[in-house]
Amino acid sequence: MAEPVSSARNLVEALVGWARDESGRVGERASENMSALLRELGFVTQSEHEDLELRVAQLEHRIRLLENAGNAVAFPADKSEARSVETTPSAVLPDDASV
Repeated sequence: MAEPVSSARNLVEALVGWARDESGRVGERASENMSALLRELGFVTQSEHEDLELRVAQLEHRIRLLENAGNAVAFPADKSEARSVETTPSAVLPDDASV
């Protein structure tokens, strides 16, 4: 009589293990489906949002540098008085420079 109990116990343990594995897979599929839906609706990931925030901050910084460089240059009202004025090359950051 011990043999059927042992077999039943083994079967229950196998079913419990299978249920654990399946629950993980179901959770993964649900997460993937939700991510795909949010992407389709136009939502961005937190990482993409942070990258865009950094890019905007870099562009704002470059604009401030250009505005400050532009304020240092005096433009005459009459074009006959115009002369060439050089600005410092450090006022413009290269595309790959970080802020």
